Amino acid sequence: MASPAVDSTVGTTIAFGTTSFSAQVTAIDWTGVERPSLNTSHFGTTAVQSGDWNNATFVLGKIVDGGEITLTLHYNPDTAPPFGAVPETITITTKSGATLVFSGGLVGGGVSMPLDGIMEQTVVIKVCGPVTRTAAS
Repeated sequence: MASPAVDSTVGTTIAFGTTSFSAQVTAIDWTGVERPSLNTSHFGTTAVQSGDWNNATFVLGKIVDGGEITLTLHYNPDTAPPFGAVPETITITTKSGATLVFSGGLVGGGVSMPLDGIMEQTVVIKVCGPVTRTAAS
């Protein structure tokens, strides 16, 4: 079995399809991807025995929440992120050419202005539908 591909993030880009928002991105953190577990326990489920644990039963849901992506940016007071925009097509492309394409919109963020440091901004994108993955060519 081949080893998994390892790629540097230098050269990774993110493109906003409708608003054309752009910034100097320093980090991309994708969290919260989640498939629900649905409790199927009922009045007839066998009670836990002494020394045992976890007698609840579950099935996995079929709908996966795409989570949220937090971008860390160099703060530019002359550029406003598109917080009022409707969800748009967003494409993340790695240096090797692999892509992640999805619909998403900004749902949160903030600004950090440390004493004698780099001003940073975070923006949080909610993934609003399927994510299409394309392998590097």
